[in-house]
Amino acid sequence: MGGGHPDPTLIQGSIDETLRYDPSVPVWRRLTKHPVTIAGFEIPEGAKLFLWLAAAGREPTVFSDPDRFDMPRDNAKHHLAFGKGMHFCIGSALGKLEARLALEALTTRSPASGSPKARSSRSTRTSAPGGRRRYGRPPPPRLTFS
Repeated sequence: MGGGHPDPTLIQGSIDETLRYDPSVPVWRRLTKHPVTIAGFEIPEGAKLFLWLAAAGREPTVFSDPDRFDMPRDNAKHHLAFGKGMHFCIGSALGKLEARLALEALTTRSPASGSPKARSSRSTRTSAPGGRRRYGRPPPPRLTFS
């Protein structure tokens, strides 16, 4: 990024990486319709499942160095932020398009001088007293251009 505008070629990767790193819906709840075995574990019919999509985005067997925010990550598009199979979000393309257009507008309107400055960000996703995050590490710092 140097002293000029942010690199617009990183936009698509940054969208997928953001969805992998910190999905807007971190958890799905499901109910099994029939008995199933997952990784050798028997789950009976009618079992209530709590599926951590956020944890899936941090799976080290799928994503190398999963706690690092990496915009050019080759496989970031394999995130589960929009679901999978019959539960895949029909609005995913529109959501990505909106994000891409917003980021393109921001990169063309940002000041040409200076480099990004990181500032801390607080997540509102909490489950315990004291505001501890439900999962993983805090999101990457927000970038501002000046």
